[in-house]
Order: sequence, then C-alpha cells, then structure tokens
Amino acid sequence: MKKILKFWTHRGGRFYNSGHVEFVGFEEIGEGVTFEDHFFDEDLNKWFEANGNELDCKINEDGTGYVNVDYDYDTTTCVAEDELNPKQINAILRNDNNVFIHQESLDGIIEEYYPEYKD
Repeated sequence: MKKILKFWTHRGGRFYNSGHVEFVGFEEIGEGVTFEDHFFDEDLNKWFEANGNELDCKINEDGTGYVNVDYDYDTTTCVAEDELNPKQINAILRNDNNVFIHQESLDGIIEEYYPEYKD
C-alpha cells in the first residue's frame, strides 16, 4: 500500500511569500487538524469554514485530497508517494517542521519514484 503524505501550502520561506510548501507528515486528508475549524452540513453534503463560507475540498476514499481555504495562503494537500511534485519533494528534503521521518521511508520513496533527486 502506498504511503500518503500531507503538505501545507501557505506564506513562508525566506521572503514569506505565498506558495510556500511544508511537509506535515504521513497522514491522510481526514487525519490531524485539517478539518478542526470546519464543519460538515449533512443536508447540503458540503463542508464549510467556521465563518459559513463553503470550503473548497476534495476527499478521496484512498486518503488523498485537498482542503483549500483561501486559494492562496492556506491549502492542505495529501498525495500518494508516487504523485509528488517538485515543490513537495523539496519540502520533504527541507523538512521545515522537523517531522520525524524514517530515513528508510524517505530513501525508498526517492529511490523508487524520483531517482533524479538521489544524491
């Protein structure tokens, strides 16, 4: 079974620009604090922000998906290990949040799917 990796896109980095991607950890979209400030309306079958605005999100059965709060500064994304983009790979390698990563897991993902990033 493929691992699911969670990323948060927000303002950050050296110049505090939007679009900064951070690796959160090995979590599915519904795990952690992703939906902490949001609620689900069963009658409408939709997710909403605490302020009542509809939330742009996609939740897949395999644990992947995204939650886009404001289209620029706050997006959580979960992808399978073989669907990483270059920004996400660099976020893993940078590891801004000091997430504990088993080196074997990281080496296995890089070696199998992204050999061009191998030292």
